[in-house]
Amino acid sequence: MYITRKKTRQIKVGKVGIGGDAPISVQSMTTTDTRDVKATVEQIQQLEQAGCEVIRVAVPDMEAAAALPKIKAQMTVPLIADIHFDHRLALKAAEVVDCVRINPGNIGAWWKTAEVIKAVMHGKGWPHTLLIWLYDEHGGYYDHVPPPAAVPPDDVPAHNYVLDLPRWLRTLLSPVFGGGFARLKAIDDGPRDYARYGFRVPAVVVSPYARPDYVCGKTLDH
Repeated sequence: MYITRKKTRQIKVGKVGIGGDAPISVQSMTTTDTRDVKATVEQIQQLEQAGCEVIRVAVPDMEAAAALPKIKAQMTVPLIADIHFDHRLALKAAEVVDCVRINPGNIGAWWKTAEVIKAVMHGKGWPHTLLIWLYDEHGGYYDHVPPPAAVPPDDVPAHNYVLDLPRWLRTLLSPVFGGGFARLKAIDDGPRDYARYGFRVPAVVVSPYARPDYVCGKTLDH
């Protein structure tokens, strides 16, 4: 399948080019406890040997954030910090990592968002930074317009991951979820294939590349 890439401006995550005419990079995420530096570094090195070019780690608390410098020092590829719930973790991680992935839907008050944006704008990487604030998790922000058709990726079947759980596990979990499984199956059996894009969601772009006070009405892929 041949895909025509859109013309975009290239940014940098560490030394890895993203967008423009840069090759599509391979990213993965660790499954270790980031506070365990040894285990996390071992998994990162395995990913590097497998050809991974950008690696993301979870930063659930300040102890994990404090481990980032030691992890970063033993890596050869850019490091991304994955942040939820506490904006202070993003501020701490931004001092060390090459990129911060943040979930605005669970960060909280507007001033917390403002602090993160201010930290990004005053960081050493600002001249090459692109911060995209997507409102796409936990629902609530998508609109009523049905998503357009898309080309399914290599006949990959779609899955409803909850309904895909083994029957024995669903039975084991049923006391916790009650009739949730049955309701879920009745409401949404999940798509049969990935033949449509997702719902449209709003986004805010913070970057020296962005046009000041510009509102874009185009529908973009992400």
